[in-house]
Amino acid sequence: MATEESDEWRRQLERDIVGINKSLEQLFVMTANRDHAGVLPSVSNPASISNPPSERSPLSPQSEIHQGQPPNASRNRSIKPASPNDFSGDRTKGRAFLNSCELYLNLAPHQFEGEHAKIMWAMSFMKSDRAARFVDRRMRDYQAVGSLPYTSWAEFVAEFIADFCPKNEVQTSRTELETARYFQGSRTVNEYVDDFRELIDRARYFEGSHIVLKFRQGLNPKIQDHVACLTSGRPSDENPRQWYDAAILCDENRIANEAFRASSRITTHPETSSTSGGVFRRVQTRPANPSLPPSRYAPPIASASNPTRHLTPLPSASTPSRSKDANTLVCFRCGQPGHARPECPKRFDVRYMDLEERQGFAQEEFVALDVQETLNRENNDEREAVKEDFGLDDE
Repeated sequence: MATEESDEWRRQLERDIVGINKSLEQLFVMTANRDHAGVLPSVSNPASISNPPSERSPLSPQSEIHQGQPPNASRNRSIKPASPNDFSGDRTKGRAFLNSCELYLNLAPHQFEGEHAKIMWAMSFMKSDRAARFVDRRMRDYQAVGSLPYTSWAEFVAEFIADFCPKNEVQTSRTELETARYFQGSRTVNEYVDDFRELIDRARYFEGSHIVLKFRQGLNPKIQDHVACLTSGRPSDENPRQWYDAAILCDENRIANEAFRASSRITTHPETSSTSGGVFRRVQTRPANPSLPPSRYAPPIASASNPTRHLTPLPSASTPSRSKDANTLVCFRCGQPGHARPECPKRFDVRYMDLEERQGFAQEEFVALDVQETLNRENNDEREAVKEDFGLDDE
């Protein structure tokens, strides 16, 4: 009994091992089909969806090469290139659209089954204006005949260049280089270099000395002089690339130097000066009399060596005098608007005088008192003399 159970267990184990081996073989086959598939399932290749990899025989790398695939096609399948922008037929943008199509076709060749698919894919981006009318004519021919009038992608490219790229581009570019239209002008050096290199490429100029000559003629004169007069590291007149780099470096140094000078330049806007050369000084003292304004302008204090009173400087002959509005005047004595200091009605009030004015006023008062005393004394003497004369007459 035990022998029969052990035999049954052994047979079951053998069946399980056989099943595992079959599963592993199927897994290996599926992996091989996935790695060596000629065309991956995608939206751009719906035929591959109807024929999944499990139903196709595995392809070796040698068979891929025989079918027109490059040896590194399996690695290119992981690249997702950007699709071209829609094209309207503008001749200035025709070369850019064609370059975008060429890049996509070279990066993802596995998505196209033939030349016909490439042409149809490129025309799908030509949706407006002249490009749309071009596609409409080709599609009418396709519906009538059943095929496009091109046998290869190269034929389509040749007709596209004839219809949608600039005519006589070389001659037009060379003519522009003989005028002043390509000069730098208000553009930066970087912009000028980029535009100049594009113009030279379209003109098919290859001689280094001629390119350098044209570049120097259009460059900003100050930058051209600086680069041409370098004592060390001067670019060669046969190497346009050296001139491009030197001009860009010179312009960047100039911009950096201007920024440095602007940041280090100190601009001063002096306010009312409080030095001896100033006309008025600002005083923020609390007045002894509460009725006076808390802040007013006072004339500068005279030094001991120059006891003369301050006089307002007269305007120079070269500077025209400005008409002063009475409403905008503010008196520096009492702080009230509408009049100037010399016409202040309180100029004789001792409370509004400064120290110098008070000293002068005191001196004047003392002199006046002396004069008054002298006059009074003379008058008294005259009266006494009159009395004496009157007494003599009575006798």
